[in-house]
Amino acid sequence: MSELLSKDLKEQMLINSQDHLDGNDVDRIPMIQLLTRFGRATWILTELNPRDSAFGLYDLGLGSPELGYVSISEIESVTNLGMLAIEIDTHFKSEYPLSVYTEAARLAVGLPKILIC
Repeated sequence: MSELLSKDLKEQMLINSQDHLDGNDVDRIPMIQLLTRFGRATWILTELNPRDSAFGLYDLGLGSPELGYVSISEIESVTNLGMLAIEIDTHFKSEYPLSVYTEAARLAVGLPKILIC
């Protein structure tokens, strides 16, 4: 199975999760955006806990964005014709905390392309 997250990115996302584990509510700037190659699902993730769950804002392509945890191993297992069907958006440069993306998604009823491109 192919891995989406580099070792360095995983380490930084694990550090980010420590605040939540310590009970602190920190509005983090997203570290990564994942996209489906053949669909409209999008994940904007800020942290990763040691049990393989990443936290962030996601929309599975139905126009219903949610904040929550997703399994990185499940995302990595999604394939199409033997290729990984989900990829890193290499053009994504986050400038805003996750709350800004969440509010924009709520107002737009989905993750707006203006913020995620």
